[in-house]
Amino acid sequence: MNHPNPSPPSQVSEWPNPKYAWYVIIILTAAHTLAYIDRQIIALLIGPLKTDLVLTDVQIGLLGGPAFALFYTLMGIPLGRLVDRKNRRFMISCGMFFWSIATVSCGFAKNFWSLFIARMSVGVGEATLSPAAFSMIADYFPPNKLTRPMSFYLTGVWFGIGLAFILGGAVIDIVASMGTVTVPFLGELKSWQIVFIAVGAPGLIFPLILLTVREPLRRNKIKHSESSASGHPSLKNAIAFVWENRRTYAPIFAGLGLHAAFGLGASFWTIEFFIREFGIERSNISYIYGTLSLVFGTIGSLSGGWIAEFLERRGIKDAKILTSMVGMAVMLPFAVMFPLMPSVKLAAIGVAGVIFCTPFPYGPSVAAIQVVTPNEMRGFVSGIYVFVAVVIGLGVGPPLIAVLTDYVFKSPDLLPLSILTAAGLLVPAAVLCMHIARKQYKKSLIVAQEWTDPLLT
Repeated sequence: MNHPNPSPPSQVSEWPNPKYAWYVIIILTAAHTLAYIDRQIIALLIGPLKTDLVLTDVQIGLLGGPAFALFYTLMGIPLGRLVDRKNRRFMISCGMFFWSIATVSCGFAKNFWSLFIARMSVGVGEATLSPAAFSMIADYFPPNKLTRPMSFYLTGVWFGIGLAFILGGAVIDIVASMGTVTVPFLGELKSWQIVFIAVGAPGLIFPLILLTVREPLRRNKIKHSESSASGHPSLKNAIAFVWENRRTYAPIFAGLGLHAAFGLGASFWTIEFFIREFGIERSNISYIYGTLSLVFGTIGSLSGGWIAEFLERRGIKDAKILTSMVGMAVMLPFAVMFPLMPSVKLAAIGVAGVIFCTPFPYGPSVAAIQVVTPNEMRGFVSGIYVFVAVVIGLGVGPPLIAVLTDYVFKSPDLLPLSILTAAGLLVPAAVLCMHIARKQYKKSLIVAQEWTDPLLT
C-alpha cells in the first residue's frame, strides 16, 4: 500500500482517565447486553412459536440464524465505513433505537415471513454496535491494556443470553398462570408476544444514557494515506490494506467464525436439548441455562482477557492469538461430553464448560485485530470481521444442527447426535485456523509500528 501524502500533523494527547474509560466500558457492555437479549430471546420461545405459527425446526433454525445474520452482515461493512468517519456514539444510539423497535415488532408477527422480516430488522440495527464499540474502546485504552476492557465488553453476550433466559422464563411463568393477557390498545397477547415486547422496550430509552459517553480522540492513525477530500483513506485504499494483510485477517476471522458456529449453534439448541432429552419444563431449564450463561460466560470472557495480558507481560508477542487458540481447543471435550450425558446434572456440567470456552477467545482476538489495524480503517475491518464471523457463526451454527436433526438423523429425538456431530466438524477447524494465524500475526505487529503515528499511540 502506497502512502504518498502525509496526514495532518498530530497533537500529543494523554489517554483518557482510566476510571472514566471503564465507565464507558460499562455503558457499552450494557448496550451489548440488551442487544444479545433481543437477539437470543427467540431460542427460549421455540416451542410456543412452533405451535402458534406452525413452524418446523428448519424454519426455527432460519429465524435463529440467517434471518438475523443476513442484514446484520450485509450492513456491517458499509456501517463500519461510517464508523471510521462519523460520531460513533450517535451511530450506536440510532442503531439501538431501531433494533429495539424491531424486537417489539417480533411480538406482532403473524407467520414465518413476518417474523423473518422483523428478525432481519433487528440485525440491521445491531450491525452498528460492535464496529463502533470496538473502535471506541481501542481509543480509550492503550494497546497493551486493551484486551481486558475488550473482553469485559464481550461479556455483554453472556449477560444478554443469561438474562434473556432468566427474565424470559419469568415472564413465561407469569403469563402462563394468567392465560392470554389483554393489554390496553394491543388486545389479547400470548406469552411469547409479551416476551418480545418486554425485552425490546428498554432499548427505546437506553440511548439517553449514551449521552453521558464522550466521543474519544481517534488514535493510532497511519502516518501517510491516499486520502479522500474528507481526509480519510479511500475505499480503494481500505480494501487494498485488507487484501495486503489477508494472511493475518483471514485465518483469524475464519477461526472465530467456526468457533462461533458451534458455540452459538449449541447455545441456540441447548434449551430444546434439555426439554427433548430430559423432559424439563421450558421455564425451569431457562433459569438453569440463564444462570450458567451469566456465571460461566462472564468468567470465560474475563479469563481470556486476563490470561492474554498476563502472557504479553511475559514477552509472548502473539499472546492474544495463542490464548484464543487454546480456549478453542479446550472447548472440544466439553462439546463432545454434554450431549452424551445420562443426567441433567452431568449434561449441565458439560454445558457450563462449553459456555466458559465460547467467549474465551473473543476478547483477545478482537483486541488483536484492533492493534494491527489503523484507526481510519478499524470500523471497516471490524465490519468485515462481523460479516465473516456471523455468516459462519449464526448462518451455519443453528441451521446446521437443525439440518442434521431433520435430514441426516431424521428424528427430533436425535438432537444430541446433531450437536455432537457439529462439534466434531467445527471446533477442530477453528483451532487449525488460529494456529495458521499465529506466525503472520507476529509479522503484522512489526509492520504496525511502521505505519502508526507515534504521537497518537
